[in-house]
Parts: sequence; C-alpha cells; structure tokens
Amino acid sequence: MTRQAVNLSLIGTTRDRALDGLRGIAALMVFFSHVAMMTWFPREGGAAPNDLEYAMWHLGAPAVDLFFVLSGYVLAASLEGVKIDGATIGSFLARRWVRLMPVAWVGVALGLAVRTLIVPMQQDPLVGMINMDQPLRWQDWVGFITFTFPMPDTDRFNVPLWTLVMEMYASFLIPVTVAGVRKKGRLFLLPAFTSWIILWYVSGRLEFMTLPLFVLGVAVRVYAADLPRKSLKVALMIGLLLVFSRYLLDVLHVWQRYVSGVGAALLILAVRGGAARAFLTCAPVGWLGKISYPFYAVHFPLVVASSILLSAKGVGSTLAAMMALPVALAVAEVVHRTIEQLSIRTSRRMAWKGKSLAGQRLPKRLRPLEHFHEER
Repeated sequence: MTRQAVNLSLIGTTRDRALDGLRGIAALMVFFSHVAMMTWFPREGGAAPNDLEYAMWHLGAPAVDLFFVLSGYVLAASLEGVKIDGATIGSFLARRWVRLMPVAWVGVALGLAVRTLIVPMQQDPLVGMINMDQPLRWQDWVGFITFTFPMPDTDRFNVPLWTLVMEMYASFLIPVTVAGVRKKGRLFLLPAFTSWIILWYVSGRLEFMTLPLFVLGVAVRVYAADLPRKSLKVALMIGLLLVFSRYLLDVLHVWQRYVSGVGAALLILAVRGGAARAFLTCAPVGWLGKISYPFYAVHFPLVVASSILLSAKGVGSTLAAMMALPVALAVAEVVHRTIEQLSIRTSRRMAWKGKSLAGQRLPKRLRPLEHFHEER
C-alpha cells in the first residue's frame, strides 16, 4: 500500500484477541502480586514469605513491564497511516484522557473509601498498605483528576494507579516517537530510548525509568518482521524466561525491568505469530482481557479491604487477600459494562483532527484509540 493510497478504513484496525488475552493474564499476575504484598514487601519488610508468596510477589513488576511494552506496540500500530502534527497529538491526548480517566476515577474513589472507612479498623498494620494511612496533600487531590501534573502519590490511596500517570505521559511520547521515526528513520528510537533514561536520572523519579519500555514497544512495531513459524515456540520460551528473570535469578535491581521488557517484546512477537493463540483467545481468558483495565484499576483497594476485614475474623492473611478476587472480577465487569463502555463511546464521538498520510481528513468517528491496552 503506497502513501498516496492509504485506506482510511484500515487505520486503527489492529486489534488482536490474543494480545487482549495476554493483557488479561498480566492483570491477574498483578493481582496475585498484591495479594502477596499484604504480608511482605522488600522495601517495607514484614514476615519472611513462604515460597508461594515469594513467587506471587514477583509476578507484578514483569506484568507491568509487559503492559508498557504492549501499550507502545499497540498505540504505534494505531497511528499507522495517520499524519502526526500538533493537531493530531492534541486530539490523541484528549481522546486518551477521556478513554482512561473515568475508570481511573472509580479506582480513586474506591481507594479513598477504603482508606477512610476500613483502614482505621485494622488491628495490625498491613505491610502492603504502604502509605494508605498517610494524609493526602494538595498535589494528590489535583493529581487524582489530571493523572499528569502534579504527580499524585498513589501509594496513599491506590498503589497500581501510578502506571496510569505513565500511560498519560506516554500518550505524548508515543506519537512524537512515531513522528521522529518517520522523519529521521528507525535509528531515532535509540536517542528516544536514552533520552527517557536521562530524564529518569535527572528527575530522580523512579517511575520515569519505565518510559523507555513504551519506546521498546514502538520499536517492536516499526522494526520487527514476523518471526518464522518454526521459531515461535522458542521465542515464547525465551520471552517467558526473560520476563520472569527477576524471580529466577533473585535479582531486584531496577535495570532488570529492561531485561523483562525485552522478554515482553519477544512474547508479543511470538503471540502475534500465533503462539499460544488457542489459550489466549479461549472464552475465560478473553473475558479477563476484556475487563482487564477496570480489574486493574479497582482490585488493590478491595484486596486491602478483604485483608483487614477477614483477618479480623481469624482468616489467614494470604487467604483473606485472595478472597477479594471474585469481588474484584465482579466489580470490574460492572465497571466495564457501564463506565468503561461509556468512556469508549464518548472518546469515539470526539472529533479526530488528524489527516491521513495522503492528506485526507480522517473521519470524525475513526477510532485510533480503540485498541489501547486495558491495564494496567
């Protein structure tokens, strides 16, 4: 397809049900990590974990790394055929904000309710609560609304929502990166990757060290060809080993995130080629992928509430936290059917101010954000 013959109907049609399933599995991994976090967290201490708790805790960070790489990949794909300029980026940011924020605010509301009503009831402080009993600052209240600036301390109300702040920053980063690749060539990805590492060092914000993972996802989209069919299982196995290398090698260094990021890239390539497709597209995993974003947004306050309320009745800490799973899935389904679907429809109705690479104005209802990964 030449640049002059871009078919506008094809723009944004990058949805892959297998990648949705991968997203759902990653969301479940984060849940199990937070279950283990109720009794043990490396930087906070707590009782020594048993083997199961230790393994569950190590599921969280690799899952988030996978989310970020997958987000870069999918959003770069959604911009194919679209001319990127100031109007495009502004429209892209506005639609992303409308798409993401309503569900994020549900997570905020649940976190505020739990810290106000249930956290004061605890008898023994939970390790995984981190700062949920700390007072909220003005920047937290403003950050609840914007999820950009100022950056809220999500540890004080709903820990995993920090990733949504990174997603909003990446909403600017990804179009700029794609535009740079088109103008300067694929080697532009190297300075893009390193510049965000430099920002991490200069700012001192540990969260920023995850931004290069979005660039890695863009690189997978613009660089990588389809893997040979015979190599798919090998790529899948190597990807899994790299993703879980933090646990396998017992290494907690922050640079390990880039190792698991490379593993996530291999997983995406393998799944795109057809590896594990039957499992990832089966009905239960597909449903989990469908509700993965609201599930990610609401599960942590429910884990904290379940841990406090059931532990007070003599239920073991890990089991008490685990019993939040059916509640979190049910709440996620309700949020998906109501608030998330409404935000999707609203973002689709917003005027898309971009043009195709052929200079044609894009239809108002074009949906380049339809395939945003629903994490977190």
